[in-house]
Amino acid sequence: MVFFKNRCLALLAAMLLVLPCSGAGASDTFAINDEGPITPARPAMTAHDRAVSDEDPRRAIQDYLANLSFYEPTYFLPGTDLSKSKFQLSFKYRLFGPDKPLTRNHPWISGLHLGYTQTSLWDLESSSKPFVDTSYKPEIFFLSDNIQARPSWLNAWVIQAGLKHESNGHSGIESRSTNYTYLKTGFVFDLAGDYRMGISPQVWMFHNNDDRTNPDLEDYRGFFEIETGVSKLESFALISTFRHGSAGPTVHVDFSYPLSRLFADNIDFYLYTQYFSGYAETLKNYRQKYEAIRIGIAITR
Repeated sequence: MVFFKNRCLALLAAMLLVLPCSGAGASDTFAINDEGPITPARPAMTAHDRAVSDEDPRRAIQDYLANLSFYEPTYFLPGTDLSKSKFQLSFKYRLFGPDKPLTRNHPWISGLHLGYTQTSLWDLESSSKPFVDTSYKPEIFFLSDNIQARPSWLNAWVIQAGLKHESNGHSGIESRSTNYTYLKTGFVFDLAGDYRMGISPQVWMFHNNDDRTNPDLEDYRGFFEIETGVSKLESFALISTFRHGSAGPTVHVDFSYPLSRLFADNIDFYLYTQYFSGYAETLKNYRQKYEAIRIGIAITR
């Protein structure tokens, strides 16, 4: 029990490391507004800011913190079947800040990012609480600003393209790895009041897939997915993702709600629920079809 508590505390500490980050990521499509770039950067920290900052002395020497922001959702989700629990960490880093001389001359390069996402399936039911599988996903990508050449009825339109590596970090017969390039675009529409709807299709192509240990991954991952969602500002977000390979369909649904609205603005977490049905949520058992329902907390969504 002490070992389990220590692992949970370590996980929560890792999640909290990204709390100072801000910005918008690929999974924040439905929160885009029309006030400028999709990933607005904070002004660079001045000497005065560093001198008066009492929040954390280490921040005073972090000159490039404005380039760091969240990416995919970061959460800890125990499953209704504890053997199918899950957690995820994710962030991105802008390679060229918007205030740099090169960026001022060539604004488009401010869209170049490094990204990293780590997704783990965690068996909280077994006595040793082992990690069933972990996917490590570094990538480099371009993320556009909110494109201005769009119809007036369209609140936002962004484009993302990148190269991603995915591996489970093992060697030998346990090894799973692949690489792919992808193209993704997102559209956001205003509905009545503070409600918005988003649609984000994505296509990809595999490169240098491990033909020894996961030769038929494309049959289970497919070559496309479409993400749709409805959200209300400072309230709920419901996002579903559908993809289809020759082995069959995969459905992934996330619902989140700010806990601060339930606890008098005192808790800065999201209540997060997730439903998954299909294949290849991670790489190790990608051929196995399964279903999972998870409920937990998130710090980004």
